[in-house]
Amino acid sequence: MKKLLLSIISIVAIQTSFAQTKEYTNGVFILNEDWFGHSNGSINFLNQDHTVDYNIYKTANPNEELGVTPPFATIYGDNFYIVSKQGNRLVVADAKNLEQKASFTNIGGDGRSFVGVDTKTGYIGTTSGLYLFDIENMVQGALIEGTDKVGALANMIRTSTYVFAVTQKGGILVIDPKAHTIKQTITGNFISVVQTKDGNVWGALANKLVKIDPVSLATSEVAIPTKTIPNTWGAWNAGSFSASSQENAIYFFPGAGWSISPTMVKYDVDKNEFNENFATIPGQDEQYKQAIYGAGLRVDPVTDELIVTTTESGFGSHYQKNWIHKFDNKGNLTNTIQLEDYYWFQSLPVFPDNAAPKINELETTYHINSPTVIDLKDKVSDEDNLAIAIVKDLEILENDNVAEISINEKDELVINPLKNGTAKIKLSFNSNGKVVAQTISISTAVLGTNDLTKSLINVYPNPVNNILFIETKEESKAEIFALTGTKITEKTLQKGKNQLDVSSLLKGVYIIKVNNSTFKVIKK
Repeated sequence: MKKLLLSIISIVAIQTSFAQTKEYTNGVFILNEDWFGHSNGSINFLNQDHTVDYNIYKTANPNEELGVTPPFATIYGDNFYIVSKQGNRLVVADAKNLEQKASFTNIGGDGRSFVGVDTKTGYIGTTSGLYLFDIENMVQGALIEGTDKVGALANMIRTSTYVFAVTQKGGILVIDPKAHTIKQTITGNFISVVQTKDGNVWGALANKLVKIDPVSLATSEVAIPTKTIPNTWGAWNAGSFSASSQENAIYFFPGAGWSISPTMVKYDVDKNEFNENFATIPGQDEQYKQAIYGAGLRVDPVTDELIVTTTESGFGSHYQKNWIHKFDNKGNLTNTIQLEDYYWFQSLPVFPDNAAPKINELETTYHINSPTVIDLKDKVSDEDNLAIAIVKDLEILENDNVAEISINEKDELVINPLKNGTAKIKLSFNSNGKVVAQTISISTAVLGTNDLTKSLINVYPNPVNNILFIETKEESKAEIFALTGTKITEKTLQKGKNQLDVSSLLKGVYIIKVNNSTFKVIKK
């Protein structure tokens, strides 16, 4: 009886002894379901020196509570979003000190997930659909049409082009993040979704991976040799399916149903190789073995370490024993931290987002003398986020009639000069809610259709149906470009009147380049 009393006192002490409020930037947050029926969810913080600060949300907010059984949390911009199944289903806190900013008990259903879409908007995944969230005003918005017909909404990722959302019954929804509408559905009984360093999106099925092109949305399948990925839908958690930001690799703990293997699988995307015995959690020789709980695995975006959370098997009081393990990306166990005894039920590791994106080798002025494409993917990076997922935005500040300027689905800046002059644009790069921008001048002063050009070259009719006429005072060459900058065809021109058959071109706007002059032509 005395031993039981001491155990209860120890548990209460963990619940009520709080560290001093601080900024949590160097380490990893561990979201906990906590002791159901006794307390709501909680958050611990594993420091770099492997000490642990317990109950840090309660430290920052003594009179506030997280929701009941939180399965998911994420950081986007300056905010920490904690999603729970019941109670305070969505809590928004400061990303560094965890001071509460807002709390919502009604989000349309039980909470499952959250993803940042842009600086103004996020999506809340629930058991009854996907809802908009106004980040600026902390207000929940409308249901995204059609997302209430596919069961619960779970894991989501934001690529530079789309949002990919896993549903319980309706496959993966591909959401247009500007229109907030479903663009396409990828069918299958998916469990989770990630994006790898090469930009490809990967959906997890029980016994295979589905690779999804992030732009065309074309799919292909990769069979897992012998293992299977456990289905998390029964009592939903985020699952261990995770991708590295530093190398082209995916990790997961295999299993089926409630049974999860203690041995991790690594899939090397570049080599198309599975290592089904990559690493094993310790304690497998003990009477009561360590077992994965909750998501169980996430990859540190900066160090590429694998953070693994475990509990002791055996049910009941065994759940008071909990550990956090660190493995390197070669599968070596580097550290083990045993937590103070308590029913934590660790659900998900979450990493601080300290760094802002950095712009690399982007010129302040570009002199354009023909349709030009600039790949923006290598022009920006982020120390603690996936660089390929950075969202690029364009604003034309001055002289929008000098050139047609856009960003295409391939994250390329497309510039088609129309006349003499200088346009000024602002490029913005949003990496997980942190934004940097650069102003750029686009100079077309050496080009255009000046009086001399007009006297030498005549392009007509415009718009055109089938035959385009080009009159020139000298032999030259005509090139036709799509607005994306892709060259479609070219033809050698003789002095005088020439004909170009454009009947096979699709309706739209094209750029005709004749020597150093450009013309915009509309195909009817």
